[in-house]
Amino acid sequence: TKLTEVQNANLLLQRHYTTGVSIYNIITNLLLAELLENCPIRRADDLKKSFRLFVHSVIDYTEKYYNNYKSL
Repeated sequence: TKLTEVQNANLLLQRHYTTGVSIYNIITNLLLAELLENCPIRRADDLKKSFRLFVHSVIDYTEKYYNNYKSL
């Protein structure tokens, strides 16, 4: 599966203009996928749920901030 992931990342690089940040994101995503594969299923699920909660918290905070800013 690693070869497939690298090939998919390579196709992404070929199709889109790629910056250093994009390459960093691709490599980070591959490393994260590997860590989650090697992690016990329960732990991986807990990490995914925790990350989703974090993202929702950031979105909620941002929406509240801009809604308060609009009302000024």
